[in-house]
Amino acid sequence: MKRGFQSASVAVLAVVLGLGGLVAFTPSAEASSFERLKKKGFKVGTFTRGKSGSRGWYLTNGSERYFCRFKGSTVYIGKTKMVIYTGPGREISMNRKAYEEKAGGPDPSIPMMRDLKAGRPEARLVGACVKQ
Repeated sequence: MKRGFQSASVAVLAVVLGLGGLVAFTPSAEASSFERLKKKGFKVGTFTRGKSGSRGWYLTNGSERYFCRFKGSTVYIGKTKMVIYTGPGREISMNRKAYEEKAGGPDPSIPMMRDLKAGRPEARLVGACVKQ
């Protein structure tokens, strides 16, 4: 019985040390908030697609570069068109007039594409920012 307890202790110790070593050497992604980066003087690029395919903006300051994901899903494009973005970044076009008829009018919380492309997103539309 005592011998079984010793081998179980050794097995647990090996697992704990193994996982500890794995955690100690795993590189971590550096993240920041959109507002904090803007306050530090980072410039917001145009609305684009990141390496993962998701939509968002690159923020740069010298050699430092972050990608901030678009948290929204719907965007107005002009007076007659709108676009819905899926999680992986796929674009689905819709008729804005038909949407507004069903919704009871325009939704002021939906951003305009011209603002997103010009690098003027509202902070509520920007998700996590990850260093590139």
